[in-house]
Amino acid sequence: SQAIQKVFSFSVTPNSGPLTITTSSPLPGAVEKAAYSQQMVAIGGTTPYTWSIASGSLPAGLTLSSAGIISGTPTTVGASTVGIKVTDNIGTQATTSFSITVTCPPLSIVTTSQLPNGVQASPYSTQLQSSGGITPYTCSITSGSFAAGLTLASNCLLSGTPTASGTFTATVQVADSCSATPQTVSATFTQVISPAAIPVVISTGPTLSSATINQSYSTTLSATGGTPPYFWSITSGSLPTGVALNSNGNISGTPTVIGTFTPTINVADTLGASTSQAFSLTVSCLPLSITSASALPNGTQNSPYSFQLTSSGGSGPVTYALTSGAFPSGVSVSSGGLISGTPSTSGAFSPQITATDSCCPPTVSTAVC
Repeated sequence: SQAIQKVFSFSVTPNSGPLTITTSSPLPGAVEKAAYSQQMVAIGGTTPYTWSIASGSLPAGLTLSSAGIISGTPTTVGASTVGIKVTDNIGTQATTSFSITVTCPPLSIVTTSQLPNGVQASPYSTQLQSSGGITPYTCSITSGSFAAGLTLASNCLLSGTPTASGTFTATVQVADSCSATPQTVSATFTQVISPAAIPVVISTGPTLSSATINQSYSTTLSATGGTPPYFWSITSGSLPTGVALNSNGNISGTPTVIGTFTPTINVADTLGASTSQAFSLTVSCLPLSITSASALPNGTQNSPYSFQLTSSGGSGPVTYALTSGAFPSGVSVSSGGLISGTPSTSGAFSPQITATDSCCPPTVSTAVC
């Protein structure tokens, strides 16, 4: 007879108790079109576990992996009941029925109740905004009305050209696209439409009051129509150096050049209506005059003579010169206007004296005088 020996090995797994699904029912709720994930949990038996659907079904868009993860993006609203089975490594099974509910996210209107103001006969457009729910949204007016000429489209765009002015109130209902029954919310909106803008007209004539070089100057432009206050600005050309236009329409300063200046000035009202006009402003020198009397003081032959001529206006310095006639021999006029000397002859004399200031020629508009 024969005899043979062989050593065998085996293990005994500790008894960890009966296989049990510990995840409670109902499962956490899900939201339509929102990502969802839930890990199933079991105890007992012999790991690893394998999970599967035993009966019923999960909501459309959700699946159960063999690792026990329910995940996906639900596409419909409603409650579902599903039997979920767990199988351990030696074939022991446990099954539990679960319920899971899919809902829509709450819908709300986020646009404030006071809509942007508009102007009669001017294009208007504003988009009503909502949040939550399931897009796309659909808008409709359930009571009241917006200004005539405006239409609320189903996509919630309020637009058009208002043909009336006033304050208008309308209640708007917004419906979402929830797969079960669309959610609806309502809000009341107020809208103010101002009367049609009156054209702005510049009432100041195109020729401004003249200015004098190196003399303070001020004039104020005026306008009518539109919606005051007005805002003034230069769009082309320029004012004389030293003179500026304020936004309130006042032209002021001390011009330092002579010439004619032709700025184009624009006026705008608070609603943006505007108009422009070309203006003309002439800067000249003060008139020059000799203030000494025509009859000069008499002199005496062979006796010293002296007389100072005077002038006013113009732009200094002033120079004097004999331009016709003559003084007695021995007498002359200086450039400073001093008539002096010792006359060696007697008689009546009629000298013509010209005074000339330093004002720039009118054709030179950029020189400083």
